[in-house]
Amino acid sequence: MTFLKTIKKHEIILLTFIFLQLSVSSIFVFGLQLSNQISERESLGVFRTPLNENSYSIADNNYEATIHWVKTNITVNDDASGTVTMMVNCTPNEDHIGLYLRPIEESHEINKETSYALYQGEERELNISAYDNQIVSHYVFLKNTSLVEAGNPILYIINYEADFFLNSQIALYKTDPELVVLSLNRPYWDVPLDSQKLRLVLPVTVTEENVTQNYLDSLKIDLADLSTYYNVSFETEEQSNGKLKLVMEVSKTNLEPRAPFDIYFYITKSVFNLPKVYNWAVILILSILLVAFLIIFARIVFLRESAEKENAIFQEKIENFSNNLTIEKKEA
Repeated sequence: MTFLKTIKKHEIILLTFIFLQLSVSSIFVFGLQLSNQISERESLGVFRTPLNENSYSIADNNYEATIHWVKTNITVNDDASGTVTMMVNCTPNEDHIGLYLRPIEESHEINKETSYALYQGEERELNISAYDNQIVSHYVFLKNTSLVEAGNPILYIINYEADFFLNSQIALYKTDPELVVLSLNRPYWDVPLDSQKLRLVLPVTVTEENVTQNYLDSLKIDLADLSTYYNVSFETEEQSNGKLKLVMEVSKTNLEPRAPFDIYFYITKSVFNLPKVYNWAVILILSILLVAFLIIFARIVFLRESAEKENAIFQEKIENFSNNLTIEKKEA
């Protein structure tokens, strides 16, 4: 019985300890993820500097092509997910086989089925290989380079699904919780570009085609230093459902090699319904701890049952021995 009491005592202590661990872990993960959720780029308008010459091993102009312009179309949903189409116009030389993409900051998954190259009005298939590190994110190759002649322009069209919230490209603004900050940095290119443009469809339904400054002010749109570095304009675009969406266009001409193309601005929080990313993290941690708790609890129950069984057997042996001893005394 003493052993049984010891087991029960240890069980209570262990359950208390596990409960405290669950509570502390939940609070820690909740705080950490909440901190990530409201994180943002503090220095709005402080743009990335070009890559250091020794920060990568790919040779200059390894594209084997002259890249003329890059255009990116982004459609953002109110939960900060979205679709991205990157278009790259270039003129290849005789050694051209494809492109490499510098790191894409947002969480993404390239749609290989809808990505292709357009050459002389015909679609050409692509092989896209992920090479996810701090230097290159993807290699994009033409499946059949024999069909491409040097000097004839190629338009690469690369589509992917993106999550701009997961890596804080779209996040609550810590200084003013009524605002959301968007930091949609685009990949570097290692050659000069004639122009680069971003067309951003925001999750804002408008009622009139003309976008006025008063309307932008009502959305609390703050471009900060963005218009100092780029040409910025707003317009509307009719969607397939007939509704008009607010569109922001950002462009720049005559970009130097490895020039950054960083898009920072603020907008009212009301246009977004940002997910609480810490929910899944807390659930994951709690699930792991719960499994561990169940394993330990099952072990404790097993030890209790074993102890009770052994105690019952021991008690039975004692009773048998006592009975046998009584019988022997009577016979004597």
